Amino acid sequence: MGCKVKDYYKILNISINANNDEIKKAFRSLAKKYHPDRNKDDKEALKKFQEINEAYEVLSNEDSRKKYNNQRSKNKENNNNKETNSKSNKSDNSNKKYQDKGESIENLNKYFESFFGFDANSNNINKDKLKKEKNPIDTSKMFDSFFNINKK
Repeated sequence: MGCKVKDYYKILNISINANNDEIKKAFRSLAKKYHPDRNKDDKEALKKFQEINEAYEVLSNEDSRKKYNNQRSKNKENNNNKETNSKSNKSDNSNKKYQDKGESIENLNKYFESFFGFDANSNNINKDKLKKEKNPIDTSKMFDSFFNINKK
């Protein structure tokens, strides 16, 4: 049995506490329903029939059923541990995302201040950063050259 254990009880539609007679009864009714002679050319029915046979082989034998139940309970414990770990990792990652957003906004404010010359959060103007030259985004020269405008 690999990492993920098939749920044979679910395949046979029986409870975990089912006795051998209940297992046999469930197997026979499902085997009739999904038998390949009744469902010709139906690959899904064939797969279901094979799963039913596999489940019956394991659950009808007391020794294999005990081994299966042990493996199933171990698998559930492992899944519960993985879920707990993944939840804690997700909360760590979400906190990191919010910290990154805060840092990004802070960096954006710095860039805004350096480009426009004033702080976006207040009315403080940094006159050292403001230059008395032309606007750095002045596109008038580009416009003039594109349309061949000569100034006199």
